[in-house]
Formats: sequence, structure tokens, C-alpha cells
Amino acid sequence: MEFNSLDSGMDTDLHVSSSSQTYLLTAAKWSKFLAITGFVMMGLAIFMFLLVLVGVGGNAFRMGMAQAFGGASGTAFTAIIIFYILLMAMYFFPLYYLYKFATLVKQGVNSSTNSMIEEGFKNLKSFFKFFGVFTAIVLAFYGLIIVFAVIVGAVS
Repeated sequence: MEFNSLDSGMDTDLHVSSSSQTYLLTAAKWSKFLAITGFVMMGLAIFMFLLVLVGVGGNAFRMGMAQAFGGASGTAFTAIIIFYILLMAMYFFPLYYLYKFATLVKQGVNSSTNSMIEEGFKNLKSFFKFFGVFTAIVLAFYGLIIVFAVIVGAVS
């Protein structure tokens, strides 16, 4: 097994075997594929939202909002737009982190540059941290819903 020594910035060297480099490159390729696919899907979602918002289904959408929310359709319409913008922003950042991981790790392994690999792993950490925090928020929200449902069930 062949080892390449990469300076880790500490007193010890990091040794990455050629098979580990192959695994990293494979992970980087799949990460890049998933990130690019996610960006394309996000672009399609934004395009479809714009079509509904101002184009093809805009009038039907607004009429449905007016029927569903009565006089508050303008407020609901604005809330939906803000919600969708936040949703796309939440979708963008993990894709960006994943893409940066893929490109930096590939460049770092191919050029044996530890700083690029380190920066790539920093982006992978950010990717997982984002999903960890997001998962904790969703679980807390589900917990609140369950507590609320139990309270409402007990009262009625």
C-alpha cells in the first residue's frame, strides 16, 4: 500500500494511502454530481415558481388565494413568496458546501495539496453541520406538535 505524506499543519504528518485517495476522489465525484443535480433542480423549482407567480398560472393562483384566505390574500401571497425564498436559500447552502467539498478535495488530492483537502473537509463539515442543525430544528418542531396535540386531545 502506497502512502503519500501530507503536512497537516501539526507536529505529525497525515498519511493518505492511494486507496484512500481513490475513495476521496470517488466521494468527490458523487458529491459534485449530487450538488450539480441539486442546483439544476433548484433552478427548475425557481423557474416553475416564477411561472406560477407571474405567468401561466398566476391568475388562477391568485384567485385560489383570494378564495382560500378571503381579504387576506395579499398577505398570504406575500408570506408564500417569502417562505419560498427562504426555502430556496436553505436548499442552496448545503448544495454549495457539497460542491465546494467536491472541487477542493479533487484538486487537493490531484495536486497533493493538504490545504485544499483541509478546506474541502471544512466545507463537508459545514454541510453536515447544516443538516444536523436543520434536523434538530425539525425534531423540536415535531416534538412541539406532539405536545400540542396531546394537550388539545386531553382538553377536548
